[in-house]
Amino acid sequence: MGSFISRLLPMNLAILILLNLKKENLLTFLLLIVSGVLVFLSGERLAFVYFFITLIFCFIFNFKKNIVFHFILFFSFITILLISYNPKQFNRIFLHTYSQFKETNKISNLSYRHSLHYKTAYNMFLDNKIIGHGLKSFRNLCGDSKFSTTNQIIDNFTFLSPGDGIFHIYETIYNGDNVFILELLNNLESQTKPESLLQPEDRIRLAIVDKSHFLKIFVMDFSVVKKDQKIYATYQYSDGCNTHPHNIYLQFLAELGLVGFILFFIIFLYFSFILLKLIIVYFKNNKNFNRNLKARSFLILGILLSMFPLFPSGNYFGNWLLIITYLPFGLYLSLIKSKND
Repeated sequence: MGSFISRLLPMNLAILILLNLKKENLLTFLLLIVSGVLVFLSGERLAFVYFFITLIFCFIFNFKKNIVFHFILFFSFITILLISYNPKQFNRIFLHTYSQFKETNKISNLSYRHSLHYKTAYNMFLDNKIIGHGLKSFRNLCGDSKFSTTNQIIDNFTFLSPGDGIFHIYETIYNGDNVFILELLNNLESQTKPESLLQPEDRIRLAIVDKSHFLKIFVMDFSVVKKDQKIYATYQYSDGCNTHPHNIYLQFLAELGLVGFILFFIIFLYFSFILLKLIIVYFKNNKNFNRNLKARSFLILGILLSMFPLFPSGNYFGNWLLIITYLPFGLYLSLIKSKND
């Protein structure tokens, strides 16, 4: 819902501009409020970023200062009410995002999981740089040993022994799940005791690991280990596989190579240049910045948001995303034609 609304919002604002209704400012105000609330309720972080960028753009082109102030005040009030009623969306959009940034200690990475997708796509690109591996090939080839990130995950999530002892692992059912219990026994006598006779002082529980998350073990069961010795590796995923790389440009590189990437990037640069040119015209002489030009600016914004290289994305070659992305093109071309006529 959030992606659908935020991606279509610039086009809807362009249509409102072209309709030239008497209550245009009020309708724009209501459209932004309703869209913002729905995007917030969806809990989709990228959709919230799209909405925020569109909002700033709208403030520049469409609103007077007093209307901007009233909008911020009203929207903030509604947002506080929503957070008080159900903090789930706030936690996902802001707190969860912060925790993902903290996970990598780098602002450039949205999450470690995304970086695995990106690395896998990049490995696929290096394997076939010119034409790529074909549309939607990422989901089929991401687990191939040539492109796999399994070794990187193991390196990053290897657990080191907290002290000297005997490593012990056993399989059991814990809270209804089939798991491995990983422990460090304090002395050699402990390993001769039956499981039922082991006391808390005999062992240090290291972890309870879901079997599907267990990647590698470096030592044998009941092996003597030293402090800081590698014992095991575990992570929720074993590689960087998914249905798509979660970034448009990396998806083009992996699946269509440099040929597809360059063509797509040229389109992005072209519309970026047109939008910049329109913004310069607006600030130089906004009296001559008619409704046609203003509507075209919003349409280009909608197109560029879906093509922006630094944002994570859905599967670009999925049917609904392609439709949403290119729907504004028809209206944009009609406005160019009406200008020429």
